[in-house]
Amino acid sequence: MTASRAKLEEAQACLRAGDAAQAAKLCEEVLGQEPEVLAALLILSASELALARTDEAVTAATRAVAAHPASAMAHHQLGLAYRAAGRLDQAALHLARAASSPNASALMHFDSAILQHQLGRNESALQSIDVALAQNPGWAAAYANRGVILRALGRPEAALDCYDKALALEPGPPQTRLNKANVLLQLERWTEADEAFASALAATPDSAAAHFGRGVARRRLGRLQQAAESFGAACASAPDWAEAHANLGVTFRELERHEDALASLAKALALCPDPDFLLSWLNVLSDVQGPEAALAEVQARLATAPEDPALLVAQGLWLQVVGQPPAALESFDRASERGALSGPARVSRGIALLSLRRFEEGWRDYEHRWDPPAFTPTVPGKMTHDLRRRLVRWPTAEVFRGRHVVLVSEQGVGDIIMFASIVPDVLGLARSVSIRCEGRLRGLLRASFPQLAAVGPEVSAAPDDLVVAIGSLGCAFRNHSAEFPRVAYLAAGAAARRRASEVLGRKDGRSRIALSWRGGARHTGVSRRSIPLELMRPLLELDDYEFVSLQYGDCRAELESVNATLRRPVRVLPPDLLNDFEGMAAVVQELDGVVSVQTALIHLAGAVGTPCRVMVPAAPEWRYGHSGARMPWYRSVQLVRQGEDLDWRPVVAEVVAQLSADAAELPIV
Repeated sequence: MTASRAKLEEAQACLRAGDAAQAAKLCEEVLGQEPEVLAALLILSASELALARTDEAVTAATRAVAAHPASAMAHHQLGLAYRAAGRLDQAALHLARAASSPNASALMHFDSAILQHQLGRNESALQSIDVALAQNPGWAAAYANRGVILRALGRPEAALDCYDKALALEPGPPQTRLNKANVLLQLERWTEADEAFASALAATPDSAAAHFGRGVARRRLGRLQQAAESFGAACASAPDWAEAHANLGVTFRELERHEDALASLAKALALCPDPDFLLSWLNVLSDVQGPEAALAEVQARLATAPEDPALLVAQGLWLQVVGQPPAALESFDRASERGALSGPARVSRGIALLSLRRFEEGWRDYEHRWDPPAFTPTVPGKMTHDLRRRLVRWPTAEVFRGRHVVLVSEQGVGDIIMFASIVPDVLGLARSVSIRCEGRLRGLLRASFPQLAAVGPEVSAAPDDLVVAIGSLGCAFRNHSAEFPRVAYLAAGAAARRRASEVLGRKDGRSRIALSWRGGARHTGVSRRSIPLELMRPLLELDDYEFVSLQYGDCRAELESVNATLRRPVRVLPPDLLNDFEGMAAVVQELDGVVSVQTALIHLAGAVGTPCRVMVPAAPEWRYGHSGARMPWYRSVQLVRQGEDLDWRPVVAEVVAQLSADAAELPIV
């Protein structure tokens, strides 16, 4: 063995043992005698990289390429040195040159793939890493990085398969465990994601990213206390991570721990003045003090920063919440002029426009609800990752012609019923139409539209199916008020009608009116939309009417308390009759009218054509419009609006007056 070769072997051993300085020294000694020895130049460059001396590493590798221009190893090492120096385009050239060699190793293809991924050239990266795996099919790190590349290409299912293969070959790497958990989160497989984050935390208990991801999964599973614990652990591991504090605050809000929510969101804002964090903080303030307080806070901030685009957006949002869509629209437009109208804000501007019956403009903005993270469907299980990826947004009527159409339901059942008024338009153009929806709606939709296939969310769409969210149909078919046909379009089947008629029995001469007095959930303004049943006593004491409760949820205590003092109690129907919407529709069709606050019952009554009066709050949902006594969607629905004083008593009195005037049969207008 020559002295030079012995020194190089010693240098290689030193580098492997972590003594890069000694390795470099030995290489310099060899190169002092033989300046173009390839191995010495390569080990020297690698040693300089280990010592974080990137310029020296580049110099040594450049010497290797100059002396050995055909050497794949020399180009590979120069590519690595350039990558470490941040000179990625030059690194890509030399790594590609190395990988193009007939004798290129799996490592050369692997490193080329990694750099191409860094440069956003993921299709090329995938080809390179596939070559590396063809040469070394048992390489766990290659499978793990292939998963990263596939996820960047928008193929999360394939990425998950790669992470599983990597972990089967080498169970230990915490980053691979974390990557698998994150892709499960992306695929909305919440339970598996929770378990995968637990696995990642078993390897790295202080991982803020794993605690955070687990918090997201647990929150989506409805395990709010556990989600708060996970977000709290993320904050403890990364005290300056604003997003972790913000998510903890949002979770505290859902737990109705308002003071804790305000504190966490204030911490997030102190770390990062993100507009979304401000809106979350304002949401909690609204919960505690009312939306007017949130609006006042925004306007106080605007007084000192009148052109702040984030504050203009926030002002628009809260003006919309308190029922001032024209002023909200003005604020949104000012924000838009400053380039600050992101997806969520555009959705809110769309809602303001829809409230004002400017439908064409409104639908255009409303489609931005699908901009991540602007919109998350509120009916779980309807929208899979694959379907969301395939959604056709801003559809026109023509795109439906001759196609197999899959409609995906979204949001609440009231919206699904309302947008179902457009199903006949789609049926008239498409070759076939199916709708993925929850079970309690399927019977009614099948009875109403024999050509429509109402299926469960587990039914997959064929590759050539046209996938459209039901809330997007307005873009194609309802851009102007004249395009709303305002005719009944839903009807229960004969069996359901017979059952409803039998349960209701013969009338005793009084008109039968369905009643609902609670609407919405906390996040949709239940307190503003609902009326205490006791306030409706003047209505319930009318002699000419029999009232039938169609109130959902547990209202027994309130109903029993009021019924105990009425000469003719509000009638309660068997729960099984109302278990699905076909049964409820059958009941509504058998009744003479409906009186209700904003609930899905309104949409059902309008859809089947039963006369209905809606007691509308001063700040109504956009479906009810900003003003007027009618909705564009339904001919049989009449609106009785609350005044700015937010007092429900005049509203009840107006309904009493109308019913007393024998107005159960609403005029056709």
